[in-house]
Amino acid sequence: MPDIDRVFLSATKTDLTQHRLSVRGAILDAGCFPVTMENFAAEDSAPLDVCLREVESCQALIVLSAHRYGWIPPGQPDPGGKSITWLECEHAQKHGIPIFALLVDPAHPWPEEMREEYRTILALRQLRFTPELGLEVQDAIRRLGEFKSWLGNGRIIDQFADPASAAKAVLKALNKWRPRDKPATPQSDPKAAEAYLDALRESTQWIDLRGLKVGSNRATRVEIEKIYVGIKTSGGERSIPLEKALHHRLLVIQGDPGSGKTTFLRRIARELCRKEGPSMDLPVRGFPIFLRTSEIDRHIALADGERGAPSQPDSPQWIAHFLATGGWGLSTAFVEQKLATPGTVVLLDGLDEAASGARRRILARLLEKATARYKDCRFVVTTRPQAYQGEAVLAGFETVKIEEFDDEAVAQFLHLWAGCLFSNPDQAGAHMSELRRALGTKPEIRRMARNPVMLTALAVVQWNEARLPEQRAELYESVLVWLARSREMRPGRASAETCLDRLGDVALGMQRNQKGRLRQIERGAAAKLIKGMDPKEALSFLAEEEVDSGILVSRKEVLEFWHLTFQEFLAARELAGMKDEDQYTEVLRDRRLYHPEWREVMLLLAGILKVKQGSGKVDGLFEKITAEVKDGAFEDQARCVALLNGMIEDLRPTGYQPSCARYQEFLGRMKRLFEPGGAAGLDLKTRVAAAEALGQEGHPGLWLPSQEQYWVPIPGGPFTMGAQKKDPRKPNYDRHARNDEPVREVNVTPFRMGRYPVTVWEYGKFVEAGGAEPGGWLEQQLHPSRPVVYVSWHDAVAYCKWAGCRLPTEEEWEFA
Repeated sequence: MPDIDRVFLSATKTDLTQHRLSVRGAILDAGCFPVTMENFAAEDSAPLDVCLREVESCQALIVLSAHRYGWIPPGQPDPGGKSITWLECEHAQKHGIPIFALLVDPAHPWPEEMREEYRTILALRQLRFTPELGLEVQDAIRRLGEFKSWLGNGRIIDQFADPASAAKAVLKALNKWRPRDKPATPQSDPKAAEAYLDALRESTQWIDLRGLKVGSNRATRVEIEKIYVGIKTSGGERSIPLEKALHHRLLVIQGDPGSGKTTFLRRIARELCRKEGPSMDLPVRGFPIFLRTSEIDRHIALADGERGAPSQPDSPQWIAHFLATGGWGLSTAFVEQKLATPGTVVLLDGLDEAASGARRRILARLLEKATARYKDCRFVVTTRPQAYQGEAVLAGFETVKIEEFDDEAVAQFLHLWAGCLFSNPDQAGAHMSELRRALGTKPEIRRMARNPVMLTALAVVQWNEARLPEQRAELYESVLVWLARSREMRPGRASAETCLDRLGDVALGMQRNQKGRLRQIERGAAAKLIKGMDPKEALSFLAEEEVDSGILVSRKEVLEFWHLTFQEFLAARELAGMKDEDQYTEVLRDRRLYHPEWREVMLLLAGILKVKQGSGKVDGLFEKITAEVKDGAFEDQARCVALLNGMIEDLRPTGYQPSCARYQEFLGRMKRLFEPGGAAGLDLKTRVAAAEALGQEGHPGLWLPSQEQYWVPIPGGPFTMGAQKKDPRKPNYDRHARNDEPVREVNVTPFRMGRYPVTVWEYGKFVEAGGAEPGGWLEQQLHPSRPVVYVSWHDAVAYCKWAGCRLPTEEEWEFA
């Protein structure tokens, strides 16, 4: 049995929409997970087998029946058939699943358009009534009565009227069926709990649009509901809203920098603490506990060993200890009881933001122990993928990854963005069109726009500067320079350049901390990192920046950069300003350039060097990095090439091409993977890194149809085509053959076949020449050596025409 009981809700949709929503909430309040099958509602032509399979996966079924019979799946032996609701109930009975039936109070007033007979009334009004329709409605009313009689035969039964009464009846029935030892809330803590929730409501209500100048204001904030765009994750063969993944009790959400992880958790926390209840359709409902990894990590480091603190650094009791010191008046006993209460949701943001890999592993063990201790509590954790590996991986957690914004999400953001800037619809529409044109000018900018934070930055820069940089490092420079200049206007303030240089000292100091990268830092410690300033002056400078720029923000008694990428960019900017040897010493020390916490810094460093100092500086960095890799260390070479390729990909808008001979040498060695036995002894991660390393334009492993190496000659000749049955020992046996295809002798004339499936790089040449982009093209372009996907037959034919070849015939394909 799963950790949380699943309860199937069976009911017609159109007439019971609000009732279904209320009952869903009651199921959640009872500590169960509702399976509502909203995509397979009773009015739709739902796949019956899918519905019944979902019924089997549940531990109970709730059915609501009012004055509609519902959709009748076709193909039933019984003339007329049973409704899908009835079939679901019968299936539950067959598998011994308890059924809780709720029938509408016959005396309760009900809208006539929500009754079965309304179809007849409407047809009469519209002069389209037929005797057949009358008989159909009459039969549905009769069968509805039979269904209600069947439900009342020995099952738990109750009546409902409005949505509230339905929810109350369901909660009563589930609590009686599934008794739980729910700890009582201490009477001394309700006010403290409300103070905590009030603070959480306030802190999650707004999104700061840093750097946006509207009128005389230097920064604007809007309510999260007004600018939030839903995030998606992969749900099997299709994308699904990320909030749907919350049905997992233990969930890890992976996302790249700026992908919206924090905003998503803040939105969920806000929904869960709304006094009027969630406005979103969420599979969770309960007391929210919102934690930032950097804050609880720092709390454990400071309080470890103190009297009354948990005895071990990975004790799950640290969660209660941390919240009890938050200033709301919560007691550890109250928090412990909340964690033991069904429905409580712990939202932990930024597992990757622990001070070091060692600290991250400690927090991972803390979370695992917490999930075992608080079995009825839900845990949702966010992290960057690069940091979620090895011992930091959480046992027992489901993992999903945030997808990039698609065209629909980008369009929705632009609409909301323009609405925040202009109250006049015409002005908002004009600005939205202008920004859409700016985003569509270059593939690099379009790719940036798939990332929520980058899209916001693009929108801010376009509004403020009327131009959009094409390279990522240049974009961050534009955003940070504008922020610094906006605060520079005050008398006596340092220049924008000086401001960013000082903050670069702080950022690099936090990045290279001996115990691991810091996400937060005390003011005094930050002041000491600023070179050439008196500590008192440095403290004054930091205090002014907290108030003015939006680059640096305060969290209680500590400082942090508004977004981690700001910290990473400023650290890279500081590195780029060093002498070459000092710069190389920094990035090569302890092989930190390969650490997950340094990956973004290295990518941004290459971009800053190229934009500010030219290709020669990047070449010098490549030479130094490759010189540190030993000749025989193939795994180290693959890791090196993977890092340098990331830099090259980031530099693509600048047209940079590496001249480093040793890099080219490493690339050549990666090619050996494709030789017989070349990948033997290498782990999967290294093989993937090496294979990705080959995906560079111009590499000898990637060819075009115009090149001889592209083709493999097929001599042709006779062969048996069709179903090869029965004897798998025969040479011509084909286990994939279709049995309905007749066996026949076919003679194939000699032809040529492409050596590999058409690659993304190869298809990109066709797109550059005016060919149609396939689905997910921006994402595909990140992996040039992979086979291109989502190409229609018509586009494949168009590609072949452009390339001077053709698609193979069926006979040629089978023969090859």
